[in-house]
Amino acid sequence: MTTRRFIFSALLTAFYFLSFAQDPSRFKEEVIRLQAKNKQAAIKKPVVFAGSSSFRMWKDVATDLENDKIINNGFGGSHFSDLIFYYKELIAATNPSAIFLYEGDNDLAAGKPIDQVMADAKTLLSLIRRDFPDVPVYYVCPKPSIARWHLAETYKAFNTTLEAWTETEANVVYVDVWTPMMNKHGLLDESLFIEDDLHMNEQGYAIWTNVLTPYIEAL
Repeated sequence: MTTRRFIFSALLTAFYFLSFAQDPSRFKEEVIRLQAKNKQAAIKKPVVFAGSSSFRMWKDVATDLENDKIINNGFGGSHFSDLIFYYKELIAATNPSAIFLYEGDNDLAAGKPIDQVMADAKTLLSLIRRDFPDVPVYYVCPKPSIARWHLAETYKAFNTTLEAWTETEANVVYVDVWTPMMNKHGLLDESLFIEDDLHMNEQGYAIWTNVLTPYIEAL
């Protein structure tokens, strides 16, 4: 890495550390556990899933997607800023062959403006591209949910913006999980959620399996 790129990286990390609305250290123990799990699995060139609890709670992701190279680094109620902070531990250290990201859901629910969330999504990609110029990156869009349906228009606006941006980036893919979670009447399928009305049950993850399988098979 050149001196200029090193300085840029250090300044970028410092900027995000100073500007967090949340303290990323709240995830420190969880990240340590994920690192230990990854070390024990010792998968070379894994397919990395990283992001918030919709990934974290997908316990059978490798089985569902029939790919034993998948490692699940989903953690807590994370935001893009948290994943940026732990980028080295949860993404770079794994030396991934492909990266699937799920962030933005908690950001929008916390009231962050779309422009800020998009800026964070772009910052994360800049870190990935610095280290892994050719690795495919998949942005799984924030899902709909009963608990956050009052923010549906904000979510849809963000997803539209996210999709448009991914189309301008090489080897970056927008993954739509919003549309298939609607019923035939175009309304949210409320049968897809557990009791908290936010996280998905097996039916919800079955839909995600159907959506993501073609991307996994194409790797």
